[in-house]
Amino acid sequence: AAAARHSYVKGFAVGRTIFAAVALDWFGNKIADDEAVAAMTDNFAQLCAIWDEARAAAG
Repeated sequence: AAAARHSYVKGFAVGRTIFAAVALDWFGNKIADDEAVAAMTDNFAQLCAIWDEARAAAG
């Protein structure tokens, strides 16, 4: 979010933040496919919201 104040930053990179914990549960048969997809979708949406809020606050 610190980069959000810079006009030349157009987005952010994501990776394990979205899927690491979910993958462990999925590989461990603790959650089903649809639950894994929903969890990763929610994680990505949360990161997008944080980014959007940071960009808005930066003006």
